[in-house]
Amino acid sequence: MKTGELFIYDAIGAAFNGITPKDIADSLRSMGPVDQINVRINSPGGDVFDGHTIYKQLRRHPAKKRVDVDGGACSIASVVAMCADPGQLYMAENAWMMIHEPWTKLTGTAAEFRCRADLLEKMGVQIVDLYASRSGVSADEIRGMFAQGEYWMNSREAVAAGLADRITSDLAIAAHIAGDWLGDVPEMIRQRNLAIVDRETKAKEARVLLDKTL
Repeated sequence: MKTGELFIYDAIGAAFNGITPKDIADSLRSMGPVDQINVRINSPGGDVFDGHTIYKQLRRHPAKKRVDVDGGACSIASVVAMCADPGQLYMAENAWMMIHEPWTKLTGTAAEFRCRADLLEKMGVQIVDLYASRSGVSADEIRGMFAQGEYWMNSREAVAAGLADRITSDLAIAAHIAGDWLGDVPEMIRQRNLAIVDRETKAKEARVLLDKTL
């Protein structure tokens, strides 16, 4: 069986200087024909349109899809995670999933605000239906989670909710979930990522110093 690997270890969308649908299309093309795609996720989320497009790209691909949430599948990245085939959405023991209603920042006229509010509501319905269809949880229950703001689930809670299938062993969480533009990142994730960023920064400084002395 030929397998391809896809790493979504960054924000999603060009607006966040992150991974775009074109990046995914290029990666899938470079894989060539494969029987299975292993998608590994550690992302704070990003652009709703780009996230939905990536989800659809992966769902359309004929290969089997396994998803591993290595650190965090947050916001629209949790929607991308739903591309996994039944029974194939894994979360590391120390991983997190966060879901919430779509949101935006906007300046403009009253008419523009009304138009954008209508669009956000339609996006919210799409996302609720997607979570509900995969998990078996009712749309009302998903909306109840949304009503709490950013709804964070550890791996066991995500499995219990039907939004993940299995739990794997702990993994070191990469530093892409610093959460500067997420509201309520659990302190455990924040502190762990600060430590990782500090370690990576020191290692980079050491390499620069070494280069200068050679």
